[in-house]
Amino acid sequence: MQLLGKFVTDSLKLLYQLYKGVIKIIKIITLELIQEAFELFGRILEPLSKETPKVKKEGFFNFFVVFKEFAKGWQIGYFEQMVKVVEELECHPNTPEVFIPLSGETILLVAVAPEKEICAFKLDKPIVLNRGFGMEWYPSRKVQKYLL
Repeated sequence: MQLLGKFVTDSLKLLYQLYKGVIKIIKIITLELIQEAFELFGRILEPLSKETPKVKKEGFFNFFVVFKEFAKGWQIGYFEQMVKVVEELECHPNTPEVFIPLSGETILLVAVAPEKEICAFKLDKPIVLNRGFGMEWYPSRKVQKYLL
């Protein structure tokens, strides 16, 4: 019963925010994650047909270098999204960002101009977003809320 009460309360809050114009509902079509469609934003971390292995042991393995980054102080994070409202799209101007789906169903939102159009990809493969992605395209860092 407590869970139902929270659901009703959260739903009423969202409806009120919609009414006040705090939240904007936009329709976003989820695209299949293929390199040609994703190329503007980054690349899928799997070998392209034109790439050859850096190291190869016939009959045992092929080792491809699909992304190279020279950086100091790199880190690995684990992101777990629990809410259904996206309040802002982040940009990381100085680093490429790698996303590797571990479990569940993941949708990656990306945009060149988020005030005009947001693209969504079903993240079923590891990807890397280009360095500086979004910096000049989303400089204001305004909070905009989107209901998923």
